[in-house]
Amino acid sequence: FNKALVDRVRNFIEVEYIFQDMKVLPDGFVAPEDRVKPWGTTHALWVCKDQVKEPFMICNADDYYGKDAFKKMFDSLSHEVKDDVYSMVGYRLGKTLSDSGTVSRGVCVVEDHQLVGVQEHAKIKRLNDQIVSGSDETGWNPLDETNLVSMNFWGFTPKIFEVAEKQLSAYLDRELLNNPLKCEHVIPTMIGETIKDKTYSIKVIPSENEWFGVTYHDDKPYVVEQFLKYKAEGKYPFDLWAN
Repeated sequence: FNKALVDRVRNFIEVEYIFQDMKVLPDGFVAPEDRVKPWGTTHALWVCKDQVKEPFMICNADDYYGKDAFKKMFDSLSHEVKDDVYSMVGYRLGKTLSDSGTVSRGVCVVEDHQLVGVQEHAKIKRLNDQIVSGSDETGWNPLDETNLVSMNFWGFTPKIFEVAEKQLSAYLDRELLNNPLKCEHVIPTMIGETIKDKTYSIKVIPSENEWFGVTYHDDKPYVVEQFLKYKAEGKYPFDLWAN
């Protein structure tokens, strides 16, 4: 891990990494001995609580979000995010699809730049020049390709660790006995509960960048092609961590 990633970036940024130890849980909970599945992204966030002491962002490590998202999030963390105001970067639905199969997306419900809800849609694809979700059996419902969707790009303060611990504890209290080996709690669920109780607000920051990731194995050639294109156009360095 050090050789593949950390040693390449230490000359440019300070690096710390925290392992998501499955045995580290909120007080009162003990991990089953035979559990091998991680507890989900809320737990992955929560285990960073002793190291992260300033406003921060969190995103998927295996997705490409584009420069625009990082610039906008940096500005938000510097000037907007505080203990009762968080932020997220949203992407246009039409820029997050896969040519290799359907995808699931959380479509953001936004009022006055604030996230007030997330509508989950499964089996989204392009059909006859239109974006739809559904199935042949139930019918296909049209979706606006300009709708903003969440791709797990969040800005928080360390106060979020208290939120994560509270929700994780409540979830484990409900589910640990019923599904001890596979239950997991994820950040979108945490955000949904946060929206409901209205204790915190979440500002939605639109990005016009294309998002891409390897949802399917057949997506890889497209992703490789995009990086080669970006490099040729000067949008992405040929050697990201060159001295």
